[in-house]
Amino acid sequence: MVKSNKEYVAAHRARKAALAFSSEYLDSALIATPDEFISAKEAEFCVKHNVGMVQMSQGLINGLFAHLKDYFESEDDKYSIDDLYIAWREAEKET
Repeated sequence: MVKSNKEYVAAHRARKAALAFSSEYLDSALIATPDEFISAKEAEFCVKHNVGMVQMSQGLINGLFAHLKDYFESEDDKYSIDDLYIAWREAEKET
């Protein structure tokens, strides 16, 4: 399937953002478990908002797992950073 220019640009931006996030909060890992990704997102939130601890809403976490299960393949419960990042963004849109 051929991607449109808009789809190509969106995918490129998502990958760039996912790699930047991974570099900052996941030691530049290219694959991670959902739990590692969620912990990294919590750390990111704490840094950005200058708080000591945060707990993500269960609806957001459930949305992440639902998107991962429905749209992405895992190996030993590990997903690519790109897939985790995209699933997270989609889950955020739904909550």
